[in-house]
Amino acid sequence: MKWFYIWSEKYSEFHKYLQEAITEAGFEACPIYISQERFSKELYQQFPDSPWAGCNIKVLEIIKILKDGTEGESFMFTDVDIYIRDKCNAAHIMALYDSFPELDMVFSPEGGSLQIGSMFLRRGKRVLAFWERVLERCIENPQMMDQTIIKEEIVGYPAEAWKIFPGEHVLNCHNIAQIFERQFLIFNLMTNNSENQENDIEHKREEFNFFIEYLICQKIIGPENRQHFIPLRNGDYLKVSLPEQAQACAHSE
Repeated sequence: MKWFYIWSEKYSEFHKYLQEAITEAGFEACPIYISQERFSKELYQQFPDSPWAGCNIKVLEIIKILKDGTEGESFMFTDVDIYIRDKCNAAHIMALYDSFPELDMVFSPEGGSLQIGSMFLRRGKRVLAFWERVLERCIENPQMMDQTIIKEEIVGYPAEAWKIFPGEHVLNCHNIAQIFERQFLIFNLMTNNSENQENDIEHKREEFNFFIEYLICQKIIGPENRQHFIPLRNGDYLKVSLPEQAQACAHSE
């Protein structure tokens, strides 16, 4: 199964990790390079409180992929800033989703709703029509984020044809409480909607490193995973204080 994601120069460290992780997990890595100049022109411009408002890069790329491929073929489309914990089972789990031909789309969870940081999508006329409608509305309503429009449009989509990933498959800050209750495949970092892209990226570096360190301290993954740490601006790796239990673990190693 192909795994697509978008990256630009400022996300090169995340791209390097994810490309290797996707391949190790048994998927075909399909990174989509978008110039930083284009990202900088479209993000944080018209509506700084919602970085993606007025930016249709993700929707446009998804439509391209849906048009260029075999009918019924499924693929993954995620953000670049994610961490894959279970590389052994990720491909097997996604193959299970693929085994239900009536299932067109699966989205990340966000509270009781959906989020588009990690998606399973299937090529088909119905799916293409959905995303073309989303693009149409994004152009008509540049003050709205693509994700907000998708939440509205999915209401009219056949209920049996779309689902939301359970916590044991995709985690983010909205369902992270499940992290030690269940196994999980993917952790999706979340933007903190800072006033500029630089602060958002630094926040994600901090969250990425902190998350790996916490998993190591809880003995969910091994210490060799520290090789994936991404340097912060000041050259450190862990800026955010670890919880008390994790601190004790870190000091004991």
